[in-house]
Amino acid sequence: MIEFSGEFSEKSKKFLLKKNATVGFVSSFAAALLIGIIAAFILKGLWLVLLYCVLLCVIILTTIAPYIEKEKNLKHLIPKKIIIMDNGDVILHYNNFSLSKGKNSFSKIICYEEIYYLKLSFPKVDGFICQKNLLTQGTIEDFERIFKDKIVRKTK
Repeated sequence: MIEFSGEFSEKSKKFLLKKNATVGFVSSFAAALLIGIIAAFILKGLWLVLLYCVLLCVIILTTIAPYIEKEKNLKHLIPKKIIIMDNGDVILHYNNFSLSKGKNSFSKIICYEEIYYLKLSFPKVDGFICQKNLLTQGTIEDFERIFKDKIVRKTK
């Protein structure tokens, strides 16, 4: 069993906020595009321009939303504890609930200098991080052995 627990660094928090903003942008852009296409067939003229302005505002707001209330948002994004079982199942413990993901839920694990970003298979733009220096039980070698077929190394 491997366990990560503790306070995330500012660099990790920034990484999470950026990923969350990306999720907001992609999902709001997709919804706005769909609504815009449907509305283009129904509405004509000035109403269509007004609708596109509103949709653009929604896209911008959902993209910057993670940064508006940073601390509140981070409280919901950062688990208190991450437990990785020997079979690769992951249990995330948040303040009021726990979430469990099987090893096959991850498309890949991206290894950066300080963190592992566990990228979920669905949705394509979501995942969570394990900060290497917050390892409280097990070893990095154990982690890499469990996910050896999914780890992709990236350098910045």
